[in-house]
Amino acid sequence: MKKILLLSILALSLGACTSPMPAGGGFKLPNINGTTFDSAVDAKNQPVFIAFMATYCGYCKMSVPQVVEVQKTYGPKGLKVIGIFANDTKDEPAEYAKTYGVTYDVLYNGSDVAQQFDVNGVPHFVLLDKNHNIVKTWSGYSPVHNFAAEINKVL
Repeated sequence: MKKILLLSILALSLGACTSPMPAGGGFKLPNINGTTFDSAVDAKNQPVFIAFMATYCGYCKMSVPQVVEVQKTYGPKGLKVIGIFANDTKDEPAEYAKTYGVTYDVLYNGSDVAQQFDVNGVPHFVLLDKNHNIVKTWSGYSPVHNFAAEINKVL
């Protein structure tokens, strides 16, 4: 009986480490560079780091250097880094990317994707493994988010 209980607890704890991508699976969004980003194609078999941002958000602007550093450090190692904005057009996200030195893909028209990921405020960060299961989420700005520890686990 103790073995069954122990195995059940172990199985539940392992299952809690990752969760599948929200309903609807992958997503397609327009990129400010004029292309369409398709997560099933453009990030196939790659872990993904998503930064949900808003152009008006001061904490998002404070988070940009952290996300740029994630791209600089882990992009060459296979991590796909993307920023997603709810804006309906590319104008404001494109200006934002230019102003703040964004070096990763910037997508817009992302309200539905934000809802899929239960984003209730920005900035909001989501790390997906190579199978696009959610590994970790971070809400809000913090200069001490430990992105590296979690990213290293999925690379």
